[in-house]
Amino acid sequence: MTAAIEERAAEGHLQRRIATRLSLSFAFAYFFSALLRGVTATLAPNFSADLDLGAADLGLLAGAFFLGFAATQLPLGSALDRFGPRRVVVAFLLAAVVGCAAFASARDFLGLTLARAVIGVGVAVQSLIRGPGRLR
Repeated sequence: MTAAIEERAAEGHLQRRIATRLSLSFAFAYFFSALLRGVTATLAPNFSADLDLGAADLGLLAGAFFLGFAATQLPLGSALDRFGPRRVVVAFLLAAVVGCAAFASARDFLGLTLARAVIGVGVAVQSLIRGPGRLR
């Protein structure tokens, strides 16, 4: 009887550890998403100097993120229903990483804008997933 109790206690401890790791992963991803939203404003002086971008260009660059984010919401819900949260979250966060790499290596305004849109698509999953309880 004590073996069964110890086994249940070990399972509960394991589930708490998994839930904690998932929660921390989502917290990091959300923090990462928040940083990516504001990077255009932070880097505006550099973009203006290096790429000769004006205020309208900087606004478009910032807006590309939100366009990708907003355009993804409905298809994202369908993808979550069809493929499950685990696959969709990983795929979309990988898209965000690819977008960040493209943004870092972009040499012109068009490359920066497209990369920002991909980043917006990638982090859109953060608005629909609310923690590890949804990943079953």
